This record gives sequence, C-alpha cells and structure tokens, in this order.
Amino acid sequence: MRSLYYLSHGTGLKRFEDVFEEENILATTFDTENIHSLTAFVKQERAIGQQTYLVIDVGTMRRWSVGHVLSAVQYLRRFSKTRLIFIGEPDSDDVAELFKALSDKFHIDDLITAEQTADAGKDLRDCFALDNAVQPGDRLRIAKDVLLHGAPMPEPQLAVQEGLVVRVAVCGAMPRCGTTTQAVGIYHYLTRLGLRPVIIDATGVTLERLERFESVRRGEVGETIIRDVRFANGELTGYNACILDCGILTEERAAMLADVDFAVLVSGVKPWELPELAHAAELLGHCRCGHAATITSFATPEDVSKLKALLGEHVAAASYAPDIWGCPTDCGAYAELLLPWLRELCLQPQLVSEPEVSL
Repeated sequence: MRSLYYLSHGTGLKRFEDVFEEENILATTFDTENIHSLTAFVKQERAIGQQTYLVIDVGTMRRWSVGHVLSAVQYLRRFSKTRLIFIGEPDSDDVAELFKALSDKFHIDDLITAEQTADAGKDLRDCFALDNAVQPGDRLRIAKDVLLHGAPMPEPQLAVQEGLVVRVAVCGAMPRCGTTTQAVGIYHYLTRLGLRPVIIDATGVTLERLERFESVRRGEVGETIIRDVRFANGELTGYNACILDCGILTEERAAMLADVDFAVLVSGVKPWELPELAHAAELLGHCRCGHAATITSFATPEDVSKLKALLGEHVAAASYAPDIWGCPTDCGAYAELLLPWLRELCLQPQLVSEPEVSL
C-alpha cells in the first residue's frame, strides 16, 4: 500500500482527504504551524524515507524561506528516495522562485500551483498516476532514450589481456566522504564489465574495522569476503583488477598512486569541504598515475558544473547508494569516467554499436 506525509497549514490539512481515500493512500498529516524548521523535521522524522510520497503545501511561503526549503530537499535527496510533491499559491513571487529552483537544481517536476480554495485534486491525482519508482523528468528522459537509441544496452564486456592487471586507486579528499563506498561501487562495475576485481585495503585498518560490523568469510586464496565483495590486505593472484582503497589522500599515501592506471578522488562539495578538495587535487596532480578523475558525493548537477570549471571535465556525481554493498543501479559516473580509459588500456576501440529500435 502506498503511503505519504502531507504537510499543510490548518484547514488545508483536509484539502485532499477524498483524493487520498480514492487513491487508497495511507496519509499522515502535519500542521506546518508546528514545524518551525523544515530541515530539522525531515531529519527527525526517520519514517519519511519509508513513505511513497512527501506532499508539501508551502502556501504563499509565509512559513519558510526558499533557502530553508531547498536545504531540506537537499538533505532528503541524500538519504531518501521518497517522491516529493510541492503545492503553492500561483501569485507568490517566493513560490515562483522556489519552484524554479526545485525544477532547475533538483529536477523535481511535481510542482502544483493552485490557490488555497481551488480544487487541485486532479493535478495531485496526475502525480500519483505516474510510476512511483520513476520521477517525471526521468520518465521523459528514458522515453527519449528509447525512441532515439533503442532499448538500454547491456554493459560492454572487456577482454583483458593475459597477465594484465588493471589497477585503480580510490582516495578520499576528507574523512567520511564515501571512499570505501566508491571502491565497492567500482568493484561491482568492473565485475559487470567482465573483470575479476579485488579491493586492497591500502590503509591497513579499513578491513579490520569493517570486520567488526559485518559478517565475513574467508576465500580459498586468503581474501576476505563481505557480502560477496572480495577484500585483501595485499595483492593476490587470480584477479585481473585491483582496487586500492587508500583512505584519505595524504602526501605519504600519494606515493601509492605512482603505479596505478586510474586514480579516483572522492570528495564532498560543501563549502567547508572545498579547501580539503583543493589540497587533495593538488596532491593528485603531482602523482604520476595514468589517469585521474573526481567523483563527488551528494552533489547536484550545478555542483558538478562548478567543479568541472575548476578541476577539468573528468568530474562526475556519485549515484545514491542506499546499500553500499549492493551493485549500484546507476553506474553512469563510472561509465563516463572509467570506461573510455579501460577500453584504451585493454586496447579496445571506442565503438558505438547501432542499437535496434523496436517500433
């Protein structure tokens, strides 16, 4: 059964009772008069992440500022896949500014403008009618991709020459930015490409810490297996891809990157994180690795564009990973940054197959 949280003011809480009942949606209502900080609310209400929708009636934006709402949305986008639907008054400049920012920055298309006394039930039903798992903007993009390029293509399988070992180093610009999460994501991506990867704990402490909280089993050749992901404290035979989890990039650890084919720098994009990113990027620039790229955690397209202007084109945003051990559903960042170099390393041409389009 679908469920939602509905935030509105006073009498507006009953505005869509009939819609929720007809759509068979379990609705929990909250009066915005009691929500002084929207960001604090979404952080405290852990059950939001279990809802199908979060419907917020901002009215004329009397209660919260535009920046306040965007801050809450950014937090939600980091930790939840709940579909966001906004309702606002049509003649409010603040609502217009908010809806433009939601559309441009977060690609939220479920934006309803209607006066408080107007019947916006049809618009809300239209939002509910869309596939719950796909945002409207994504639906349009997917439809265009299918029309122009055919059905989604499977991952290309790379043929690694006998004796060749692909070496990828994953480094963090700062603590808790997702270095090991990205190492695991790249592990799964290389597996999908047909390689046999193993993650090497280059810090000497990460694997030990993981074993405290995760169930482990030992492999035949000395590797540690956590949730089907293979780790080791040193390089092992039988694998043609090694992913070095280097932890935070320091001057000492930068020496590890001299012999790797690819170095991936993982970073946050908050203002207070940018000095650490700049320092790490400088260290990375002095390394003699084959290629380098930056993957940003919790970043918007606008963040990526700004970083590309500073660091170059090899920057991409990591997809949200609700289960860090699972295979990412969106490997776009890895395909964009790693696949061209992997093809070059494996001496495979950059061919684009002509997909079949079913009419």
